[in-house]
Amino acid sequence: MDDHVGAGGGGNPNTNPSHSPRTTCVVIGGQGFIGRFLVQRLLRLEKWIIRIADSSSSLQFEQKSTIADAVSSGLVSYFQADVRNKSQLVKGICCLLDFILMVLRVVEI
Repeated sequence: MDDHVGAGGGGNPNTNPSHSPRTTCVVIGGQGFIGRFLVQRLLRLEKWIIRIADSSSSLQFEQKSTIADAVSSGLVSYFQADVRNKSQLVKGICCLLDFILMVLRVVEI
């Protein structure tokens, strides 16, 4: 069920232009309206390695976009997870993380 995107292209994704280490975070709901803007903002700050967690089966973005470039360089990766399933979330964020940012849509059941 894991769908990893962004194994890395050129350069070292762990450093930014100022050569300081990047902090890793997960944006849960990163493909939604607010989540996408949050991911783009984090990329502009040039201090983050971002893992996007979402319930969609794959990461969808415009081919010529900030997120597409970040996937190619290894700064962004994706995994599919249902926030109601703890084991899926744990499996996707088991790597060292400094922050988890959640952008969730509330749905009435």
